[in-house]
Amino acid sequence: MLSPGGAERVAVHIVKGLNRERFEPIVISFADPMNCDLDELLSQAGVEVRYLAKKSGFDYRMYRRLHRVLTEYQPDVVHTHLQVLRYALPTMLLLGNAKLLHTVHNLAEREIEPPARVVHRYAFSHGVIPIAVGEEVAVSMKRLYGIPQCRVIANCIPTSTYANPGVSRRQWRAQEGFAEDDVLFVCVARFARQKNHALLVKAFAQVCARHPNTRLLLVGDGVLRNDLETQVNGLGLASRVRFLGLRADIPEVLAACDVFVLSSEFEGNPLSVLEAMAAGLPTISTAVGGVPSLLENGTSGIRKSAIAVAPRQSVSGRRPRNDNQLKQGGKITASSSANALRHNKSGSKHD
Repeated sequence: MLSPGGAERVAVHIVKGLNRERFEPIVISFADPMNCDLDELLSQAGVEVRYLAKKSGFDYRMYRRLHRVLTEYQPDVVHTHLQVLRYALPTMLLLGNAKLLHTVHNLAEREIEPPARVVHRYAFSHGVIPIAVGEEVAVSMKRLYGIPQCRVIANCIPTSTYANPGVSRRQWRAQEGFAEDDVLFVCVARFARQKNHALLVKAFAQVCARHPNTRLLLVGDGVLRNDLETQVNGLGLASRVRFLGLRADIPEVLAACDVFVLSSEFEGNPLSVLEAMAAGLPTISTAVGGVPSLLENGTSGIRKSAIAVAPRQSVSGRRPRNDNQLKQGGKITASSSANALRHNKSGSKHD
């Protein structure tokens, strides 16, 4: 489905970047249109999208519907992501000379539930080429499926989009009701157990107790939103934590903030960290999955056993616009927040 997640965004980046003189792409989304920016990006690029109206959970109808589309188009390359392979494999194996690819966006042990691994194991031994989004993911493929050298194509983003937002920091803050001297922490992630927002909120409670001008912005949505809102209210943080919901203006949100934070329990190669670095934001993250590999220790980041901190130098070479504020608030961004996150992570794995 074309939901506003990292894997879906990677797929859209790939399709938009294809040479149209050589390729005629089509995107198949299992779900109905979700009216997010990805649908609009594909429409602007002139890419056809077929929606299959999948129901929640296992939906046997997808075999027939997907078979119909694939046999109609007779593609030369089929590239699947996330949960699609289990439905697509039967038809993929009947396509003759088509090249079959599947991108693994998370650690192999976390990508799918154990019963479905049988399908993936069969696929990877019968012509489907697995692609890992990072070295840690490739290692997990060897660990779980015995694939000795899984191909790695690291996630990437159009850095200029995040280095050159369409709205100024001052204007965005004025529109959203934040002061110029507020120190804004931002997390862009779906509200799911993997992302462990509960840890982040606990850590932020310690930070804002000492720094009254700090705010935490949570961008995204998901099944745990009500639980998080309850936690925020219970800690007396309702005026300090803002739930922004799903946003199409991520470059502008990042440009208006001061620090990016991520508290995931596990990751593949998170697009959100790349986006934050391209926007010039210092990044504080749990050191999981491919996050440490994004930071060159001592140069573009600081690696610790539980926390990875990326300073202001970004993947685009751009530094934040609010340099003076970060100099004044350096202890908040590089010390207080990282220490709070590390302390809470060591104290509790789940909340």
